[in-house]
Amino acid sequence: MQQHYRSGSTKQELKGAALDKFMLQKKGKRWDDGVPVPHVSVSDLRQETAVLYAKEHDFITNAEYREINETKQTLSSEELGEIVEKGIL
Repeated sequence: MQQHYRSGSTKQELKGAALDKFMLQKKGKRWDDGVPVPHVSVSDLRQETAVLYAKEHDFITNAEYREINETKQTLSSEELGEIVEKGIL
């Protein structure tokens, strides 16, 4: 998709972040208005946080996972298990 805008006597093409910002403005939204990101779940974000934590500290415990992600024990065990199954940790 190409989007152009006129600035004075020149026509410029919007790309990347500038295009995203322009499209959000046209819809009356802001970047922090909860615009969904396709194919990314909250679980994915929690798992990514855990991986970054584990890389920084060389490991992560279930209790640490629960603390940094503010989750319950069953959910943290499940998600840590998924990370291990995927071979990420």
